[in-house]
Amino acid sequence: MTPSGFIGRRRGISIVSFPFNSSCRYLTEGPHLTMRSFQCWKDVFCVVDASYRIYSLGDAAITVDWGLVPTPGVHACLISLHDQLQDHPFPGFLESVPAYVTLTVYFNPLDSELQSLVGAGDLSAWISEHISVRIADLQARSTVQDLIHIPVCYDPVFGPDQSEVARHCVMEIEDLIELHASVPYRVYMIGFVPGFPYLGMTDPRLDVPRKKTPVMKVAVGSVAIAGRQTGIYPLSTPGGWQIIGRTPIRLFDPAKTDPFLLKAGMQVKFDRIDRTVFEKLNRS
Repeated sequence: MTPSGFIGRRRGISIVSFPFNSSCRYLTEGPHLTMRSFQCWKDVFCVVDASYRIYSLGDAAITVDWGLVPTPGVHACLISLHDQLQDHPFPGFLESVPAYVTLTVYFNPLDSELQSLVGAGDLSAWISEHISVRIADLQARSTVQDLIHIPVCYDPVFGPDQSEVARHCVMEIEDLIELHASVPYRVYMIGFVPGFPYLGMTDPRLDVPRKKTPVMKVAVGSVAIAGRQTGIYPLSTPGGWQIIGRTPIRLFDPAKTDPFLLKAGMQVKFDRIDRTVFEKLNRS
């Protein structure tokens, strides 16, 4: 497929082939095509279609599912559809919620304009077809991702699991820290608690399991890893990820009009700081 509206050549071009097979029945299933994803450090160029399926989630939501393997290219397509729905909602649209490889679209089945459009037809089927048309109409575009720098202190007092992670990964703690802070991460989704970002993907050498026994109270701002994900605890909650550092930056502030610092599709870069800087920022 020749990309329509292709902007130009970029460094770091990668080609992603994403087949999807399923024996299940769905409301709509997209074609099994190759998705071309043109990427550099802060832009993602996405050409849809990738293989996808759409299924009903109760009587007031549908989910668009691009498969099992999250990639920046797949997520860029997902975010493009999410942004388009926010900017140009269909009648009855309430919200869309992005995740690693899915976008769930919520709607009001009692909306009078939506009911008038659909008539005696099935609401979920009509919306699924509408979403399929939007996916087909998405063109190659540059998604300029906001790069957010977040200071992190990797002092051992803030990273109680550093030794265990280093032992599991067969590396020195200093190498673990340098590796974790060396690259930007994509915000794939927000979940678990308000403002918790699921970031990825970490270097394969940092692939570690969750704790066998979760702790009952993780400190606010704790930076953790699990599998090939990394994340930040915005609230003091129970947690089972491996804690390797802490940030003084608040990710969730309910007093603000927009309480969330991060959103799906952004990029996060961890900047290493010492305890002196941490305490200064923590007091400000």
